[in-house]
Amino acid sequence: METCLTATCAAATTSSASTSVFLQLVQTILTAQCSFNNKNIYPPDRTEEIAYNNIEYDFIIVGAGTAGSIIANRLTEIENWKVLLIEAGDDPSAISEIPLLFPETLLTSEDYAYNAEPDESICQSFKNKVCKWNSGKALGGSSTINGLMYTYGNDEDYNEWSRMGNEGWSFEEVLPYFKKSQACD
Repeated sequence: METCLTATCAAATTSSASTSVFLQLVQTILTAQCSFNNKNIYPPDRTEEIAYNNIEYDFIIVGAGTAGSIIANRLTEIENWKVLLIEAGDDPSAISEIPLLFPETLLTSEDYAYNAEPDESICQSFKNKVCKWNSGKALGGSSTINGLMYTYGNDEDYNEWSRMGNEGWSFEEVLPYFKKSQACD
């Protein structure tokens, strides 16, 4: 990190204002890249520890996307509960930290890139009329590859679940939990 912050260039002594602005921009981008590549901000991979020790967990959550991460966080509020959060992917890349660059993460190791079923009315320009269905494969799940967008889903889906007898699942009832998950406390 310090190397990035103190990097200098011989051309930096040029007196042209446009050169100076350009070099400052390059320096800022390099510094930001180093900041984004800080692996210490993510939890350690404990695969080896878990595989060779008979550790028991109260809860095992599969998928460290938005929902899985929130659930794991809430469950760990109870101090004596052991929670294991499993994610197939790696830590997100530095590119995923910049919402505008999300297209650069598509069809990479951070994306399952499923094939959708062929359909005669859509994906006309795709080979065999098969679209890609992007789905995140990294800590953060699909939010790492979709510009960090957070959606609640269709309110009618929740209302249907409630009508089917699932008490507490109407959109009006789950909305406060969605809003709580967005709080920065």
